[in-house]
Amino acid sequence: FLTLFYVLRQRRRFDVYVGADCLNAFSGLILRRLHLVKAVVFYTIDYVPNRFKSRILNEIYHLVDRICVRCCDFVWNLSSVMAEQRERRGIRKDESAPQLLVPIGTSFQRIRRRSLQEINRKAIVFMGHLREHQGTELIIDALPEIIREVPDAKLIIVGKGPMESALKERTKRAGLEKHVEFLGFMENHVEIENVLATCAVGVAPYAPSPYSYTLYTDPAKPKTYMACGLPVIITKVPRIAYEIETYKAGIVISYSKEEFVKATVTLLTDDELYGEYRKNAIMFASKYEWNDIFHRTLASMKLGIARELETDSIDKM
Repeated sequence: FLTLFYVLRQRRRFDVYVGADCLNAFSGLILRRLHLVKAVVFYTIDYVPNRFKSRILNEIYHLVDRICVRCCDFVWNLSSVMAEQRERRGIRKDESAPQLLVPIGTSFQRIRRRSLQEINRKAIVFMGHLREHQGTELIIDALPEIIREVPDAKLIIVGKGPMESALKERTKRAGLEKHVEFLGFMENHVEIENVLATCAVGVAPYAPSPYSYTLYTDPAKPKTYMACGLPVIITKVPRIAYEIETYKAGIVISYSKEEFVKATVTLLTDDELYGEYRKNAIMFASKYEWNDIFHRTLASMKLGIARELETDSIDKM
């Protein structure tokens, strides 16, 4: 309702409307019916087969998603897994709008990466929402064993969330206050990038769960780490983990304290391996500059519209 109210207040027509979830995309369909927008894009920023524990709410969620996939002009998916999961739920590609892969990007060109001499070679960083399934408990539980091998190791946590107090208490009970720094929420993303760029390793130990968004989407965290020059330690949850492994831009692990400790100690102490992975991480992230992603996507949309017009013209002949 707020989306509809905002657009109606503009008192103008728009060429393209991008709805960043199924509810906003559905609002776009209403606006198209009112002739206030010409084309509606359903930007699928997350897709979870079990979005709600309530069966009724979950069915409503998938009903709205199905309507938007079929009725919007284009669908932007963060991950190819989204289209695959929809097919499993009976939505065939030939009955949906064109589904384009539009992965999460970074401001790669804007970010100032530091030289090895400018970073804290023993700093581990976690950036993100402090909530379930993010693996923050695993990081803190593993830290004492990491410190035994790397005494000057330090963990920096950027972000806040419902688990913040519990994580601080967990840190205090383990006697890790000197090794863990909570920076809290930082609104300015440039400031976040500056913090990340001075660290050595970015961690993303997502916990496997059927209710986790990460399993079906393209998380921003690992790409932001790599764009700042950090090799990544990531669990085998999002699909990007396997790309990172192939590219040798980080170490991919199971959700295991032992594996996390081993991977972290390796990257903090093996300078030759670290240099190779850091170089690969930067190269990997360079493919995901936001401007390039949107230029490619809009070019694909234009091509799709041109093909539709051409087909319509042939049909009328």
